Amino acid sequence: MSLLELSGVTAGYGKIPIIREIDLRVERGETLAVIGPNGSGKSTLAKTVVGLTTFFSGSIKFDGLDVTSLPPERRAHLGIGYLPQTGNVFPDLTVQENLEMGGYHLKGAELRLKTTEVLELFPELRDRLDQKAGTMSGGERQMVAMARLLMMSPKLVILDEPSAGLAPKLVERVYQKIDAMRAMGMTIVLIEQHALKALKHSDRTVVMVGGRIALTGASEEVSKVDLRTIFFQVSRG
Repeated sequence: MSLLELSGVTAGYGKIPIIREIDLRVERGETLAVIGPNGSGKSTLAKTVVGLTTFFSGSIKFDGLDVTSLPPERRAHLGIGYLPQTGNVFPDLTVQENLEMGGYHLKGAELRLKTTEVLELFPELRDRLDQKAGTMSGGERQMVAMARLLMMSPKLVILDEPSAGLAPKLVERVYQKIDAMRAMGMTIVLIEQHALKALKHSDRTVVMVGGRIALTGASEEVSKVDLRTIFFQVSRG
């Protein structure tokens, strides 16, 4: 049974649908990349899974449960972890406090154990625990955001444009963490504008154009396709 399954999903904002008739499965332990040009509906797809859009039709199942009508907080409680592109840290809180916000459901020894576990993946944060997140660089804030998300022990990790606005060296650091998460067996949905980067660091890829899925397949196979042709043909069709 797939961890996440979307069937005939149409969703958007207000009265306007952005993604249409989406059929999608995410298998346990895989990293699924979602790529496409600007305005293709990638982020809307992520927000729909989380419960942050207007839902028009279709169904969403997560870990065997129908979550179509559940609010975002219930989906998070079930294990859907979401890292938005912006506004993903509490800038006025320290790194330690950000981590504690992610692990709000943990107390005492459990919280300390989870913090230690997460810092093993993000050792660069150990000496920055007392620093306010708002005073850190963009790349450092992204590390804090990812670490805070993992404090929730999510069954599914959705990363929306994790490399957006970062310098090349920092992008590499972010993807080193993503690869480490993959090696730990986490299930990841990677929304990414940089197609080549996403293809390199994923198992399977979905290509979105115009709010619909234009292509899906193993990332190695999708990397051999002329994606620019697909973008042009679908947008013209």
